[in-house]
Amino acid sequence: RRKKEKTMALVVPSPSGNKAMMVKRGSPEPECCLRGHEGSVQCVRFLGKRSLLASGDQRGTAKLWDVDARRPVASWLAATHVDDAILEVQELEAGETLVTQARDGMLRLWDVDSVKLVRKIPTDAFHFTRCAVAKPGALLPPPEVTVAAAAPTTKALPPRPQGGIGALLASPPPREEEKNDDALDDDDDDDEFAEAPPRGGGGGGET
Repeated sequence: RRKKEKTMALVVPSPSGNKAMMVKRGSPEPECCLRGHEGSVQCVRFLGKRSLLASGDQRGTAKLWDVDARRPVASWLAATHVDDAILEVQELEAGETLVTQARDGMLRLWDVDSVKLVRKIPTDAFHFTRCAVAKPGALLPPPEVTVAAAAPTTKALPPRPQGGIGALLASPPPREEEKNDDALDDDDDDDEFAEAPPRGGGGGGET
């Protein structure tokens, strides 16, 4: 079949001003094609500075490829079941550890040299989400910034006076001295209004 040509805009600087030129070019030719997966490939990742390529397919198979030899060097089931697709592959420790994420909700860490399982981490992620590896120090919290609180500019208003039962409940209880003074005042009132003894008549006194 005839390859479809793509049209690209190329900006060329010139003394009179930048000029845009339309350039037609075809699709780039691949240098090689790595074949070996039985299912559709879902993810790929180069591992560190080594000439290794990690890939995962829809049938839960992970592979390591030697890019220079263009051949697979390891192939294994990296999921619980065959139908659990490999959603993502990541690298740790400069390509010494491989992280695979399967549709079964598990993260698995593999030693690249021996292709042995190092650790298994269960997650509650959805089956369509993909994991990511953060760089060292990327998740550190920002430095704390202390901000001095501004002094209030308005004065607090005095409480409104209350009357009736509210005023009685809000007022402090009377002191002991006030209670004693009230008691003395009550005794004086009783003395003033006490009935005087009868004069004159009554008993048999001298006349």
